[in-house]
Amino acid sequence: MKKVLKYFLYVCFSPKGRINRAWFWIYVMASTFLWFGLFFSIFGNRGDVPDFKFLVFMYTHLGLIYPSIVVCVKRLHDTDRSGWNMLWVLIPTLGVLYIIIVCGFFKGTDGGNRYGELSALIGDWDSYTTKHRHRNL
Repeated sequence: MKKVLKYFLYVCFSPKGRINRAWFWIYVMASTFLWFGLFFSIFGNRGDVPDFKFLVFMYTHLGLIYPSIVVCVKRLHDTDRSGWNMLWVLIPTLGVLYIIIVCGFFKGTDGGNRYGELSALIGDWDSYTTKHRHRNL
């Protein structure tokens, strides 16, 4: 379990490498469930929203921004595009739609590209374990 957690943190916080569509959609679903779960647990009641719960929601929302960017950059790397393509999100609606289509539906490049080798597993577990083997996973 410790290895899986470290790998999850590597995928979400290190913009190097590639991930496939499956890992992208797993991240999207997990972060969406987290966001909506917090949203409805805090704002679902008709009463006043306690300040502490609101702060937890806001910090969680802000905390999901960086991992979301990293996952999209890794997915862009898999399609042999630069991470700078994330700047498309600055164009309202069309930019976000472009990123969702490219990251979620375009097939990654076969074999290696300038951002790393293709892995048979979700993400690049093989290269992660090779680089971090000397550390106790």
